[in-house]
Amino acid sequence: MVVATSGTTMTGAIDDVDAIVAAASAAGPVYVHADAALSGLIVPFTADSASWGFAHRAVGSIAVSMHKGLGMPVPCALAMCRSELVVAEVEGEYVGTTDATLGCSRSGLASVLIWFALASKGLKGLARDARAALDMAQQTTERLAAAGLHPELHPSSIVVVFDRPAEWICGKYHLATVGDRAHIVTVSHVSDHIVEELCRDVERTREIATVIAGCLLAAGHRSREAEPPLPLPPTTRVSAAPCSS
Repeated sequence: MVVATSGTTMTGAIDDVDAIVAAASAAGPVYVHADAALSGLIVPFTADSASWGFAHRAVGSIAVSMHKGLGMPVPCALAMCRSELVVAEVEGEYVGTTDATLGCSRSGLASVLIWFALASKGLKGLARDARAALDMAQQTTERLAAAGLHPELHPSSIVVVFDRPAEWICGKYHLATVGDRAHIVTVSHVSDHIVEELCRDVERTREIATVIAGCLLAAGHRSREAEPPLPLPPTTRVSAAPCSS
């Protein structure tokens, strides 16, 4: 089994399932599990849809984090598998009955919330949400580039990676960071207003840093002018002594 990721945690990169299968097939039949936690509700509505999900014959199972794409109030996910790989009935001997659900005796709240969101949106609503997130990712990339933050955006991704700003900005916008890079995931609550405000904060911080640097430079120049001149070294006089006979 090989796990292919649709939307890596930091950069939102999407693995090439065809390339994975080609590389692993020398070892025998390849079973691919698609970890689509981030982009499971995005990629199906892009040009990459044919190479992802059950449309690809090597993919046998898929996992999607539904609270990310649907904005659920509780953590929830959806696990799917090809029907021929699923046991039709699971019997619990200790309860003397069969149960066909993953949750069994656990709360069904998350399942109900997922069902309601999917039923309310429908395929057209999900496609509209995906397109809005992709468009926002492109707009965010362009705005961050104008702010000089060197953004990167992978195809069919909603994760925009850029230069890590000042720590107070990372804290204000709850930015995930690794080393000198940060990222924004353009899910439904990320708006033009938020991105614009972030860029203004970055530009304002840069301007303040420039002013402070200029003030420090000017202060250093004035302090040097105020210093008294260094005393000249004393003149050394050499007298010729008579040679003793």
